[in-house]
Amino acid sequence: MSSFRQLNYQQCQTLDQWLLTYGVLLNHRTRHEFSDVLPVARLFNKVHPGRVDLNRYVARNSVALKASNWRIFNARVLKKMNMGLTPKDEDKLARAVEWVQDALLYRLMMTVEEIDDVGQDFSYENSAPKIKKRNQETLM
Repeated sequence: MSSFRQLNYQQCQTLDQWLLTYGVLLNHRTRHEFSDVLPVARLFNKVHPGRVDLNRYVARNSVALKASNWRIFNARVLKKMNMGLTPKDEDKLARAVEWVQDALLYRLMMTVEEIDDVGQDFSYENSAPKIKKRNQETLM
C-alpha cells in the first residue's frame, strides 16, 4: 500500500489539463462529487474501459458510507492497478481532502502515460529491425 503525497504546482496544472480532455473541471462542486467513488469510477472507466464494473457502486451521501465505497473500490480496482490506498487515504477521500483527490487522479493520469510510453517503445522495437534491414540492403 502506498501513501499519497501532495502535488506541486506544475503537477496540478498538468492534471487540470489532462482532466479537461475528459470533460472534468476540478472546482469545489466536482471535488465534493469526487468524494464518492461513483464519479471517480466513471472516470476510471473512461480512461481504462472495462476495468471498473459500475454496477457495483451506489452514490452515497454520508462520510461513513463513502468510506465504505472507497474500501470496496480500493480492493476491487486500485490494488489491481498498483494504486492501493491506505485506510487513512480512504477516509480522506471520503471527506474530500483536496490534495488526496489530486494525488489519486494524478496517479490515474500517470497510468495512461505509462501505457502510451510502453506502446511507443513497442512500436520502436518493431520498426528498428526494418530500418536496420533496409540499411544493410543499401550497403550491398
